[in-house]
Amino acid sequence: MLKKFSIILLMSLLLVSNTASAKYLIGLSTFPIQSDNFEEADCNRVIKMAKGVSHPAIAILYNTFGTNKTCLEKFYNTVEEQKKRHITEIHFSNEAGRRTGNVDKKDFLRNYNVKQYNKLLKEMPDWFQRRIKRRVRSIKKLVRPHRKKGYFILSTGLEDNYPKQAWYNLYYQIKRYWPYAIARSNVKHETWVAPENVWDERHAYFSSPKKPNRCILNGDGQDIDFLKQTGGKVSGYEPAKYKQVKRWLNRGIKNNCIMFLWTAKWQGIEENKRVSKPLDREFTYHKQDMPVIIHLVKGKSLNDTRVGIESIDKILSY
Repeated sequence: MLKKFSIILLMSLLLVSNTASAKYLIGLSTFPIQSDNFEEADCNRVIKMAKGVSHPAIAILYNTFGTNKTCLEKFYNTVEEQKKRHITEIHFSNEAGRRTGNVDKKDFLRNYNVKQYNKLLKEMPDWFQRRIKRRVRSIKKLVRPHRKKGYFILSTGLEDNYPKQAWYNLYYQIKRYWPYAIARSNVKHETWVAPENVWDERHAYFSSPKKPNRCILNGDGQDIDFLKQTGGKVSGYEPAKYKQVKRWLNRGIKNNCIMFLWTAKWQGIEENKRVSKPLDREFTYHKQDMPVIIHLVKGKSLNDTRVGIESIDKILSY
């Protein structure tokens, strides 16, 4: 018991260690990678686009699109065979979908709207604490076979709608069972700042980091216009042009952020069409797009000599 406690304490100390030498990382937002509709060809393209840096990185939305582990395991195994360390950000729940009413059968407590869910977070009844514990443990079970060859960040919910106290209540529950890094993905971008060791996440290509060295930027919510079958309005935002995406990446680079490229078609969102429920969506990763994405992921178009993270271990080792 004492040995186990000592290991957990050491992990915690490493997670809050000095971040001054951390460097940026660029990866892919692959929220639906667990979907049964995630085709093998698309999976292979995702892996090829992501794996060309020292720490290949992906972001996933846990169980919302399905529970199929085939592509995720293939990603991990491919990267591990290259003797690289992968990074995965996992979103605990689909709070963006809860806000828009577009949740599906596998979403966490899908029958609760934002107001009801926030009430649960504030009151924390025993049964709700047990559900959180069970979900965190299931996520740990998913990553456990790869924990020695990868790093994992668990967000408290994709684009959360939580008041401050509600967020803290959930954070403390997750922290009890999750020994790795934790992030906050906040759509409202409120002024209060999460604890120092928590990563701060901002969305869309016009966003800017607020927490150097512990920042995550995700293009989520704004399409781009320079890939095949892209360029539609998402969430009312005009699509980002190539120069805007480069500026966004450079902002992340200057602040040593982890950045995830995002486009609507990768999430099964089509222009001028009603957004389908997550389990019904189909996804497209065109072969023609691969050279551009590989170029961006490697950072070679950004007037910067660094490629990927060299010392991510300083803040994510455990």
